[in-house]
Amino acid sequence: MKKKVLCSILSGAFVLASLTPLYAATNDISVFINNSQVTFDTQPQIINDSTFVPMRKIFEELGASVEWNDSDKSIKATKDSKVVTLYIDKTYCEVDGKKQETGIAPQIIDSRTLVPLRMVSELLDCDVNWNGETRKIDITSKEPENKISEPLPQENVSNKENSEPEITDNREISNADYISISDNTYIMLGQRIDLNVKSKPSGISAKNLKLTSSDENIIKVYDDGTVEGVALGTATVTATAGNGKFSNADIEVTEFHFTDIKDTISFKDEAYLAPVLQITGTKSEYKKSADSYILSIAFQCYLSRSTDADATLKWDLCDKDGFVFESKETKIESSEHISGEKFEKKVTVSNLPAGEYYLDVR
Repeated sequence: MKKKVLCSILSGAFVLASLTPLYAATNDISVFINNSQVTFDTQPQIINDSTFVPMRKIFEELGASVEWNDSDKSIKATKDSKVVTLYIDKTYCEVDGKKQETGIAPQIIDSRTLVPLRMVSELLDCDVNWNGETRKIDITSKEPENKISEPLPQENVSNKENSEPEITDNREISNADYISISDNTYIMLGQRIDLNVKSKPSGISAKNLKLTSSDENIIKVYDDGTVEGVALGTATVTATAGNGKFSNADIEVTEFHFTDIKDTISFKDEAYLAPVLQITGTKSEYKKSADSYILSIAFQCYLSRSTDADATLKWDLCDKDGFVFESKETKIESSEHISGEKFEKKVTVSNLPAGEYYLDVR
């Protein structure tokens, strides 16, 4: 059984697919979102007269969080209160749980998940314009209709306790009963992203809050609700609502990140058809060596009963876009361990470039 392990702002196990449509990569198409050019690590591709771009990059640029479900090969994008679910090779989607025909399907090409640019942009309430002469695509995002915003009364600023961050700009800031940005733990060096915000009422995004950084030489914050990692280190980011509710997150700026497994993966003994070996998670550490990184992963194992059957742990080390850097099989011999014992199985991967990684275990 194959189990997908997701990354923080999440990703999935992307496998090679056999495609019948004609496609070609092109480097003469430029994409702009709100007048800011977007650079893709994989060039946009024309498939059956539609422009396809890397899935995670475009969703992040459009301000959406992404989750991959390997069991049904689905992509769930959440922006504000809207949830859009796409399916690989399926010409339909779901918008807030309601099925909708699209006439065009996401594809997996060379282990990369590509989505139709116009379709996903319009599903996330953006306007899309194509200039055939300049081969330029302009995407303009719209403000969410359910935005809850009130100007901050001046007297509220002066009456705040010293422990609460002050709001000094003139933007409209949303009131909230509850906000949390604690899920944000890291940002890649040079990356600029929207913070993941949990709120009550729902639908409040980072751009509806006042953001401050304890050290703007490490993390810079912007009025549009984005934060940027400008130097290696850790800084505290604070998000504050108009009525004084606030949340802090210590965020690390890094060049390398590995998402440890948190879920339990069970392996069955075919003789008993019952779980025998369990992987209860991983613990990892890494170090830089010259221009690359060495990643050490310790699988946390538990033998639930005595058995003569050995387990073969098959896993892929993938980057955030699903590219497989390493495929390995790790044999765990049950004869070396006793029932009820917890133990570790360690593996090492070398020569990894800077980036974000996760394990796809099966």
